Amino acid sequence: MIPTFHHADFPLGLLREHKREPVTVVLPAREVAGTIVPIVESLSALDGLVDQVLVVDAASEDGTGELARAAGAEVHQETELMPSFGQVKGKGDAMWRALSVVRGEVVVYLDSDTR
Repeated sequence: MIPTFHHADFPLGLLREHKREPVTVVLPAREVAGTIVPIVESLSALDGLVDQVLVVDAASEDGTGELARAAGAEVHQETELMPSFGQVKGKGDAMWRALSVVRGEVVVYLDSDTR
């Protein structure tokens, strides 16, 4: 049987105490001005657990990138990441290209369009 866990099994204090590797959270984003700020702020509040909050913006026209930066995220336009590979071909491609600028040994991908 495969063991399963619930997030409550890992209190934040315990995670901070045992954390060894730097963690980067990558948020691929397109036109998510309504949700990006609370997500970035909640990740930034995990002081000692998340070392880099990285937003990969898909040329949003609603201010997503600017809002994310103002909330404390590092923001890159997807077209600026690994341009030698040509046009970005969707979310998965943007997520892969984000690896070129992450600093963490542990990389976590989260959606940026949910509350």
